[in-house]
Formats: sequence, structure tokens, C-alpha cells
Amino acid sequence: MGEKGDISYLDGFIESLKSPLSEFGITNDWFPSQSTSSRFMDLANSSDKKFLKASEIDLQDFEASQHLENKKARDISLVIKRSGSILSSDLFKKLNMEEDESEKIIADLIKNEFITKEYVIICKNTQNQINKVKSLVDLEEAARLGILCACGRSISEERVEELFVPTSKLQKLLDKSYWLTVRLVDQLVKFNTLPDHILLNLQEGSDEIDAFVDMDGILLMFELKDAQFSMGHAYPFSGRIGLYNPNFAIIISTDQVEPQVKKYFAKIKPDVEIVYVENLDQLPAKLDQIISKIKSVEAYEILSLFDPLANVNIMISKILSSRIGINLEESIDYDTRGTYYRHPIL
Repeated sequence: MGEKGDISYLDGFIESLKSPLSEFGITNDWFPSQSTSSRFMDLANSSDKKFLKASEIDLQDFEASQHLENKKARDISLVIKRSGSILSSDLFKKLNMEEDESEKIIADLIKNEFITKEYVIICKNTQNQINKVKSLVDLEEAARLGILCACGRSISEERVEELFVPTSKLQKLLDKSYWLTVRLVDQLVKFNTLPDHILLNLQEGSDEIDAFVDMDGILLMFELKDAQFSMGHAYPFSGRIGLYNPNFAIIISTDQVEPQVKKYFAKIKPDVEIVYVENLDQLPAKLDQIISKIKSVEAYEILSLFDPLANVNIMISKILSSRIGINLEESIDYDTRGTYYRHPIL
């Protein structure tokens, strides 16, 4: 608790304990103390559920996923992936952006091995693709060897166009928006969440939950959408809330949450705190708010352990009576009928 990074007082506290503890032969081994959610452990230890632990994510995926946070890069990548391979002319027709901008993004995707660039030879007479080469050097070599098009012209005289092909690396990151899952884990780890306390893509029958997180004994359930989160998503998500009963239900959308969704949850009032993250830039701040709430409750519970030490069981009436000279053997009260009566002080 307190200002981030300001833990020097903890270091001083530990240092001050070294000497007295050593006198009793106690070694000074310190480690983070973290409570565990029993519901999370039930999910993690279930034999009929399939999931991926965050600790199993390849380190390369963390770096690669950063490049897909750019929506325009993601849009281009999705078009190429869905097409399997696509000619540059066809790609530019499908993109709603300036060609210079798209060419820059494509160059970056090639540099980071998300897509590869090949060259297709197209017959000018029939418009059919007659051959494909890996580079322009290969094309020059084919022309030098005298390879002809079916129409009889040298292939060097035919139209040559770039062809973009998705790599297995890109397909992995885009399948089920895996890149978004990796970005979530990256942020959770930065907030000191242990990777083994993060379950990803948990499947139970036909149902699939994007992520469960055990944060100091508090269960968080995440729904990730690389699109707008609509009412069509809200109804099944509401069912999962009732089924798994998390403490926090967090919706992360890369393209906002429909206002009707917020009205729906405000109306049904599920017994859970729902958090909306409407773009990835909001994610660090939203996680910080959630963790602050969890830590605040945890800190209060720790502090409450000291309450019995601070409660003093005294009779204020006896102390004050003695101070102002009241006879402690008996006192006089005035009842509602206007008569006096006496009663002993117990």
C-alpha cells in the first residue's frame, strides 16, 4: 500500500530485524505472501477442463503481440490471413487507408516476419497467373534461361505483381485473437501477478472463457473482444458470471462496449463488479484500480487483526462519576411520572 516504488521503509524494517532474529537462530528469508482463490484452484485442478497457463506462453509472443496493437496493422494482417494470400492490387482495394501508409505498415509486417512477399507473373493476354517466384532475382534468372509464357512471350515481358502471404507466426497470433490474450498477460505480469495464477482459453464443454485470474485470493474473469462488445456477447457473458461467480468480471474490447450492454448489466445488477475496458490504452489504469481495491480490502483485514489490542473495556460512567463527585453507592433517576426513585450502581 502507498506510493508505487516507495518501499525503502520495508527494506529498513527487514534490516532492523536481522540482528534480533539471528540471536534466536532464525534465518531472514522473505517472500511475497499471496492468498489463493479456492474457486480458481478448482478450475486449475479440474481434469475435465482444458486451458493454457500463462507460464506456457512463448517469450517471443510478448514482443510480437505489441505490433498488432496498431489497429491498421491488424486490419491489414486480417485481410491477408483470411485470403490465404493476396495480390497487392487486391489488398489495396480492400483497405480504407492511403497507399503510402499501407505500404509502410506492410514493410513493417514483412520486417517482423508476419507476412512474406512473393512475386506473381500474370499473362497480359489472359490475365491468368502463370508462375510465382520468391524474389525479383529469381524472375531475372528465369527470363535469362528463356522461360516463356503460354502465349509465347518471355516472362520478363509479362505483368509482375507482389503477392503477400501470412506466416505461421501471424496465423498463431490472430487465431482467436491470441495476440490480445498475450497483451493481457503482459500487463498482469507487470502488476506482479504470478503466471501460474492465470488460466487462458479455458474450455468446459461448449463454453469458453478467455481468462481467469487469481489475484490475492480474488477471482477475476476476463472476456476479450477484438471488436465491439455488443448485446450478442452480453447474454452469454452474463450466463458465465452466474456459473462461475467471479468477484470481478472484466470486459476488454478494442472497439468500445455498446451503451446497451452497460444499461443491461445496470438493470440486472449481477452480484459482481463489472469493469469495462474500451481500448487497450485503458487497460493499465483499469487493472491498477482493480488491484488497488483488492489490496485495500486485504490491508484492512490485516489492520483489523489489531483491533482487539486497541479496545479497552472500561465503564465511562464510573470514571466520570468519580471525577465529578457522584456517590457510587447509589444514584437518583427521574422517571416519566415526575417522581424520584433510587437504584444501585452495579
